[in-house]
Amino acid sequence: MRAFFALLGLLLVFLAGCSSDSDDVVRVAVTPASPPNLYEENGKTVGLDLELFEGYCKARGCTMQITAYDWQGMLGAVVSNQADVAFSAISITDERKQVMDFSQPYMENTWNLVSLKERNIHLNDLDQLKQYSIGYHRGMADSDFIRRELEPKGVNRLDQVKLYPSYN
Repeated sequence: MRAFFALLGLLLVFLAGCSSDSDDVVRVAVTPASPPNLYEENGKTVGLDLELFEGYCKARGCTMQITAYDWQGMLGAVVSNQADVAFSAISITDERKQVMDFSQPYMENTWNLVSLKERNIHLNDLDQLKQYSIGYHRGMADSDFIRRELEPKGVNRLDQVKLYPSYN
């Protein structure tokens, strides 16, 4: 699956623009659990997405007011106008495009399967995946891939996926 990462809502902020007045505040919703895009390190939020948006704000004279949410809360904050923009490795999906605007994609993500080395799992065909369980971080666009690609082929069903609350 190829999903594109984007700064959610950046287009809206760009169109509205920030004036040169340093009092302009952009309300930002994040989930700092998506390394290397956004994560906590030594008690500080860091990552690629933050650096990109800091550059955006610096160029436009804006400041950020960042609020951390869980994954669904972050997207909900934008939809409910509690935040102007969100970023945390957000994939662009058709469903999300129905209610949100996105910037141009700046990263590409692929769907990767990983397992413990000692299990010695080698898949030559997706059909072999039937014998294994799938798990990933809640809210990921991987659900679209499973629904669109794996379910129709009888490989795996979304209701069989183990959803974890964080990357950890």
